[in-house]
Amino acid sequence: MTRTSPRLRPAAGKQRRSMPMHVLEESRDRLQEEDGQGTIEYVLVMLAVAAVAVVLIAWAKSGSGKSALEGLFGNVLSWVTSMAAKFR
Repeated sequence: MTRTSPRLRPAAGKQRRSMPMHVLEESRDRLQEEDGQGTIEYVLVMLAVAAVAVVLIAWAKSGSGKSALEGLFGNVLSWVTSMAAKFR
C-alpha cells in the first residue's frame, strides 16, 4: 500500500473540486485561435532566410565577393594545414 503526501490529500471534510467547465472551454478556445500562428512564424523566418541567401549569392558572384571568398577560404585552408602539421 502506498502512502500519499499530506499535501496531496484533500483536507479532512473537504472534497476535491474539479476545474469549472467554463475555464476549460475558454482555455481551449484561446488555443484554437492561435493554431496557425506557428506556421505563419515559420513561413516568415523561411522567407527571411531565403532573402539573405539570395543577397549572399549575389554578393559572392560579384567581383568583390568572389575575391573576398577566395581570400577567406585560402586563409582557412592555410590555417588548417598549419594546425595539421603541428600534430605530425
